[in-house]
Amino acid sequence: MEMPVINSPAEDRPGQVVFLGIVFQLLWGLSIGVPNIKGEESEKPLATIAVVSNPYITTLPPKQIIDENQRVRDFLAKTAPAAMEKTVTIVNGLQPDALIVLGSATWSGSQADFDRFKGYFERITVPKLIIPGSRDVLSPESKAWINGLGELNATDSIRDVAGVRLVFASDLHTDTESACTRIERQLNAAAKPPAEAVLLFNAHPFRGRTKRDLDNSKFWPLIEKFKIAGEFEATRYGARERLIKTLPSWTVGSTGWSTRGTITRIQVFSDRIEVSQYSDPDQKTFALSAPNPVRSKRFDRVEDDPYGSLSYSAELKKKPNFTVALISDPQFDRERNRQTLINRAEAGIAELNRLDPDLVFITGDLVNNNLPEEWDLFNDIFAKLKPRHYVVPGNHDVLFNYDFIEANYSSAPEKKPNYATLVKLALVRAQKDGFKGPAALFEKYTGSPPRQTVEHGNAAFITVLFLTTRADPEQVEYLRKQLEATADKHHVFVAAHYPSLSVFGNNVHPDRGGKEVLALLKKHKVAGFLFGHRHRNGFAMFENTAHVLTDNMGSIHLLHIHDEHIVIGRKRIGAALYPTLTIAEPRRR
Repeated sequence: MEMPVINSPAEDRPGQVVFLGIVFQLLWGLSIGVPNIKGEESEKPLATIAVVSNPYITTLPPKQIIDENQRVRDFLAKTAPAAMEKTVTIVNGLQPDALIVLGSATWSGSQADFDRFKGYFERITVPKLIIPGSRDVLSPESKAWINGLGELNATDSIRDVAGVRLVFASDLHTDTESACTRIERQLNAAAKPPAEAVLLFNAHPFRGRTKRDLDNSKFWPLIEKFKIAGEFEATRYGARERLIKTLPSWTVGSTGWSTRGTITRIQVFSDRIEVSQYSDPDQKTFALSAPNPVRSKRFDRVEDDPYGSLSYSAELKKKPNFTVALISDPQFDRERNRQTLINRAEAGIAELNRLDPDLVFITGDLVNNNLPEEWDLFNDIFAKLKPRHYVVPGNHDVLFNYDFIEANYSSAPEKKPNYATLVKLALVRAQKDGFKGPAALFEKYTGSPPRQTVEHGNAAFITVLFLTTRADPEQVEYLRKQLEATADKHHVFVAAHYPSLSVFGNNVHPDRGGKEVLALLKKHKVAGFLFGHRHRNGFAMFENTAHVLTDNMGSIHLLHIHDEHIVIGRKRIGAALYPTLTIAEPRRR
């Protein structure tokens, strides 16, 4: 396979071909985390590196795609080729300085699997490197095709890309000390010319569980001596960021298994690196900025941070007018996963209490079956939440008492007649207490109106009742009136449970009020539509409104509100760092 290769100055790789003239290109210079709200050009990176992990391409029949635990993973027959096709399109459009395939390119390691992967790989038009993973060596045929990679195989080597030094290690998890000794020798040999930045790529065990000796006496001196800016590890599961002492570390999720065609984009600047999960050139992307130790001071240790989050402290130093937190779907259940749900909620509440934002919005599905004992549990747990907070009803908060479009919710009384009886009895008692309507139990137990407008300084937050894939005319009219009443506010947000854009799925249908909702958001220059329901994170800009989807108590979205712009952060609960993106305030354009 004849392809361009990338300069490797490592002494351990003699005779490597030098790739001359890497084209420095970037078709769209989206600078994340630095407001670009007045039309100024974005800063150009010194280099851009694209990374994907574990494509898992295979020719096996779906029922023969079996993992290490003898589980059938037939979905890979569809997701892996679709993801790799998307990778080809993204990378060829982005034109980074290099693409790195980290981990198992194939599922079985067979020549047939590799030939299928090669069909995608050869269509990528930028310099490429590959570091075979654990599944690539399962077949007796793998030795031949891995040897045939030649200089494309970057395993345990050092490569230079546009002045950035890339360190590849497959043995940090198996023999940390020997790996550090080799890497130090290689980097010493490659010391001239000095690198603009140094990045470490670590071939990770398939399960994503690190066995590396983080206290090894050679590892941290190596990181400090060679000013390594960040570490990137292949994993089967999702992409994540973390801080190990002072070293930022990213897992690169399997493009075939979990991230479905998303690439990890590394942009290197003289003073920092910015890392994002990149999938759509037409959308803004969350990115985490980390110091480039070649010219900047490293992160402090998180133990010394008053908020337990270096990213949060950094955003507060920029002096936003105020900060809003968004969580969703604690979904307490009478029986199923009860303790797990409690633990997740308590971890999120402890974090919110530590961060102490000005406002917190919880966008629905507070309980799972609308049962009084579930509402009591919600109140017991969330009584511990100290910041000022507001709740929005979700579809599960009105279960057994609403005219749903979706059959799985409308059929709930037939599926769980005993629960339906309990809810009916609770509604009778609630009516005697003066509560009525679909959200009667929500209102009784939370003490909150089912919809309201919350004002904070020059901002307004309008909560609405979108409880199925329909927005009734009365609901649309309510939203219109509230938007008109808040026309003088500098910032306006709408908080709901259901999405209003089809890109998120299970949304308010365009022909059932969805078109009218989106038209109102555009007309009244709503800065953000905040919602949950889908149990995952998501983001999309549509007609200058940011649509922010937050998951089920695994993350907190943070909105740092400034006069002219809004910084949106997506923070995993317990994480020291979080990525951000910046949007312009539409009412200040």
